[in-house]
Amino acid sequence: MPRIPRSHWQERRPLLLASLVALGVALAIRWDGLADEGSFEASLTVALGERVDVAPGSLVRFGEGGALRFEPVLFRGTVEDGAPADLFYVEARAEEGTVLATRHLSNLTRTSSADELAPLRIGDHHVAFATKVSGRYDAVTLLDLRGEPDAVTRGWPARARVQNAITNLQETGRRVGFGRRRYALRPASESLELTIDSGRVVVTLDDARLVLDPERLAPIEGAERVEAHELEKGMPGTITWVVDSVRNLSFVGPEPIAWLESRVFAIKDYFDRAYYAAAGGPDTEAEVAAEMGVTASGPSSARPTRSSVGRPPPSSQSSTRPRAAKASGSRSSTTPS
Repeated sequence: MPRIPRSHWQERRPLLLASLVALGVALAIRWDGLADEGSFEASLTVALGERVDVAPGSLVRFGEGGALRFEPVLFRGTVEDGAPADLFYVEARAEEGTVLATRHLSNLTRTSSADELAPLRIGDHHVAFATKVSGRYDAVTLLDLRGEPDAVTRGWPARARVQNAITNLQETGRRVGFGRRRYALRPASESLELTIDSGRVVVTLDDARLVLDPERLAPIEGAERVEAHELEKGMPGTITWVVDSVRNLSFVGPEPIAWLESRVFAIKDYFDRAYYAAAGGPDTEAEVAAEMGVTASGPSSARPTRSSVGRPPPSSQSSTRPRAAKASGSRSSTTPS
């Protein structure tokens, strides 16, 4: 195959650059999710209507959106009629109340029995929302849109950090994820009200008052009423992480992975049985005995013989009966006459 000279590519460099720019513009201004209902909330509700039901009045917007720029949006929504609500995240591109495109729709809570209330914006980077379980308020959670703190992945190798970024993108729609602090109420409260005062969250309960600072974990007021938890993660593995990541893909899902796992384990079991049938299986009794630190057969004295089973023990009277004293040429005086 003849080699293409470098001058050939140099002459066509402007054309290649123009093509890349055109592709980038086309990807940026694609018009998927177009909805025009007069307002941003109504348009977003229609744009997401086939995937999630947006609760009215629950939208919290961050940043300045536009025709060419996506803005983060958090809202309360449900995926099934009558089901408890979850907290969702989506990025939307809008212009004057018209939603042009959406991306990265993600369920941030995924709770089956807890009902998340509408989020409340705190400054430029935080939101707060309450959780209700069985009719009682169970917790208050703060989210940080700047992402997870560095302490979460401190000491991890580069491979694990990349894996964590991919997982965050799948689960939250953002490579950096969310910073998360959860304040569990002990005990749960019948009533709860969230308000913002000078950048702090004020939580009014039945018999207590909490004051939370988004920049610190410990409550400013009411620490005895809650249990504060910072976001923690374990370093991901390799094979299990790959399986979970593929399972989380929207076009794959759990069913194909479950089918593949069943086939793989069936094949492995088939070859294991074929191998042990040909080469012989391990001595299970010996392996268990070795783990317990005893011999497989045990001492011979501890094993009863067939002839001794069911018979009484030998008499010990012969060893304790006094013997008669013998005198030379005569009977003993103890012999009865």
